[in-house]
Amino acid sequence: MNGLVNGTFQVRHAAALSEVDDFCKTLGGKTPIHSIFIANNGMAAVKFMRSIGTWAYETFGTEKAILLGAMATPEDLKINAEHIRIADQFVEVPGGTNNTNGRSRRVGVACP
Repeated sequence: MNGLVNGTFQVRHAAALSEVDDFCKTLGGKTPIHSIFIANNGMAAVKFMRSIGTWAYETFGTEKAILLGAMATPEDLKINAEHIRIADQFVEVPGGTNNTNGRSRRVGVACP
């Protein structure tokens, strides 16, 4: 099952990290992004996760080169929501209306 391990996200295999690092340096970047936390749910999150997976596969040869994290409410977990199944890991957040759980912002946060 997806989730946190000892309160932190798991790290990718060294080969995948190296490929992402090399890609970033080749394009003149200084800080590669190895993981992305998607602070959204539903179809928007699913479409974004699939897009990242497709790009990673086409670029690095594996859809798992970039770690994907997601928010999960108790309701999401109960219905085994697709964005939770796609994510590598999730963080459980309280359920409720959008204005009480932060989802109203619909923001993706990069976690370098």
